[in-house]
Amino acid sequence: ASQDHTYAASGNYTARLTVSDGISEVQTTLSSLEVVSPLLVDVSVNGPAVAGGRVPYTITVSNVSAQPMDDVSVVFAVPPELSFSRGSDAEPNAVCNSVTCGNGLEATWALFTLAAGESHTITINASVLPGVLAGSLITAPVRVTSSDVIDIVNVSKTVAVNNDPMSQLAISASKDPVMPGESLTLTFDVGNIDNMALDNLELRAALPTGITVDDISDGGSQDGTTGEIVWSVASLAVGNSLRRTVDITVDTSAIAGEILATRAELRHDGGVALDTSAEHAVTVVDELFPLSIAISATPDPVAAGGRLLYDITVSNTSAVPVNDVNVLLRVPSELSFSRGSDAEPNAVCNSVTCGNGLEATWALLTLAAGESHTITINASVLPGVLAGSLITAPVRVTSSDVIDIVNVSKSTAVGN
Repeated sequence: ASQDHTYAASGNYTARLTVSDGISEVQTTLSSLEVVSPLLVDVSVNGPAVAGGRVPYTITVSNVSAQPMDDVSVVFAVPPELSFSRGSDAEPNAVCNSVTCGNGLEATWALFTLAAGESHTITINASVLPGVLAGSLITAPVRVTSSDVIDIVNVSKTVAVNNDPMSQLAISASKDPVMPGESLTLTFDVGNIDNMALDNLELRAALPTGITVDDISDGGSQDGTTGEIVWSVASLAVGNSLRRTVDITVDTSAIAGEILATRAELRHDGGVALDTSAEHAVTVVDELFPLSIAISATPDPVAAGGRLLYDITVSNTSAVPVNDVNVLLRVPSELSFSRGSDAEPNAVCNSVTCGNGLEATWALLTLAAGESHTITINASVLPGVLAGSLITAPVRVTSSDVIDIVNVSKSTAVGN
């Protein structure tokens, strides 16, 4: 005979197995087991925050179990130092008690059912209030619940405020989502936005577990104690930038819904204890994902006041059509473009000019098997952007035929 038991809460349990045939001595065995939540949550944010600037959050929720999770809800308790529009600054739109989510309000998202192995991402382009003091800590609590589990997943993310940062840091991944055994490249961009050279730079990247490092660029090495990837740079001139990469392969034992999170930290002379940090998460799927995306940006570096040309190519690599394909670009604050004359095909924006964090969208409808579609954007770089700044353009691709979301970003440096 066999018996099934479902544990509704995470924790450590002891299972007792008793066997008796009515003749021999009763046999009893004790086994210890750990039950973990089927829901994984990651909150990624770059630091430092700057008063009057923007702080982008990415919340990733995934179901690593073999069963669907129903009534999944996400609550973001808005810190008093932040505010954002529940529509134009959040994707998907948030539910708040006000058009502007801020001052301790709760922003919520009903994700409904997450299928086995499914992941979902929420992005928030939050504004930091102008009067926030340097040295303040902005702590954002996130709560995830489901009617199928007793436990509540609570995660909080803290970012420091530095109103006079000297450098910028960004992470991007060549693919998202990825399959077990698949390889990808992590790219780390650093920019000097100070009026003096940065000396004795150390860039450290903490990679996710469950991967193998294949190659490290530019003489970087792996710390034998922490496993972090480390690059040391003697000096970075005013207005200059640098790029470092790591090629990795996902373990074949990775499971669908797993979140591969990377964090990088930059330290240099003349700054604070931690000058800049960046985080990025990639999710795992268990079968070949039908949609791929490639983004190019030229020139790189680009001049302030010049033009930055993006080509965003979305491809259906499967043998069947993929329907309701939609592309969303969160326009970086350093850029603007006309939704008609600067975009092909025309973009949909809440303004004739897409800029300053607005969402630009394109409905590609159905991509036939093997079909690709390219979106071209001839964006203007605002004249006052500092040399050394990093322009990071996040792109999101969705389809009603696939359960995961494609999230890819492209960073471009501003040169002298």
